[in-house]
Amino acid sequence: MIEKEIIKNNILDKDKLIPFGFIKDNNNYKYITNIMNNKFKVEIIINANNKLIGKIYDIKTNEEYTNFRVENLGSFSNIVKEEYIKILKNIVSNCYINHYFSFNQTNRIVNKIIKKYNVNPEFLWEKYPKFGEYLEIKTTNGLRLF
Repeated sequence: MIEKEIIKNNILDKDKLIPFGFIKDNNNYKYITNIMNNKFKVEIIINANNKLIGKIYDIKTNEEYTNFRVENLGSFSNIVKEEYIKILKNIVSNCYINHYFSFNQTNRIVNKIIKKYNVNPEFLWEKYPKFGEYLEIKTTNGLRLF
């Protein structure tokens, strides 16, 4: 699923949803926006279990558009899919916290490094996708961390 791939390694920060533009609807949060010159409506719901569910509707017919989920269907569907992915990535960058590693303590340290030095870990090994490192961090006092 597109949504699962985009939000992997991230943890939802519900406090950021409403400032981003989500509306609370019972136990769910809903975000709606139009794409493709108002031809399609994207509806994103984050349910009570923090699961992100996304749908696209054709505005003229009000029917769900699912072709963007089919691989290699056509260039138009791929454009719709790209627009949808942009929205998801924007939501993740604004409403989620990156959870790079398995252990919470490691993630707390990583997030402090990111905040202080404005660098992200690099994951260089395809065989070991959770093995990250900082290649070089230059501090304000001239120290270099590797």
